[in-house]
Amino acid sequence: MAKESDLKLVSGSVQQRPRWQRTKGGPIIVIPVEMDDGVHDLTVEDLSHYREIMNLRPGDRISARVISFFGYRVWELNLEAVTIESYQDTYLYRSRQNERGAEAAPWFGLISLVCLTLALGLRIYFGTWRDPARFAPVDAENSVQQP
Repeated sequence: MAKESDLKLVSGSVQQRPRWQRTKGGPIIVIPVEMDDGVHDLTVEDLSHYREIMNLRPGDRISARVISFFGYRVWELNLEAVTIESYQDTYLYRSRQNERGAEAAPWFGLISLVCLTLALGLRIYFGTWRDPARFAPVDAENSVQQP
């Protein structure tokens, strides 16, 4: 979770209308913004204010507090001094996402442990970890042949 002191303030003008993008983690909104150092895509994962965000038009001046991690992830978004999405909203959204992941993690761990135990058991029973002398060919005198 990003602290408020970790966030970077960026500002610029919207270049194109925001667009939806599907990712493995769910849909996000991408806002292309012209800043001092070029055009950057701001990504918004919290969709609770999607109507206001999708109403942004090219040329609108926005400012955002972002965390820079493989692009700019928006934690706070302002349109001409009017807050569209606040830091607190994003913080609560991230907290809910983390809680949901924390609820599922023990079950994934249990399933992984069962699969590992089953794999080791099958490997011992059918694989190369069994006793080779037990399955060696037997000669006519009922003794085990030496390799």
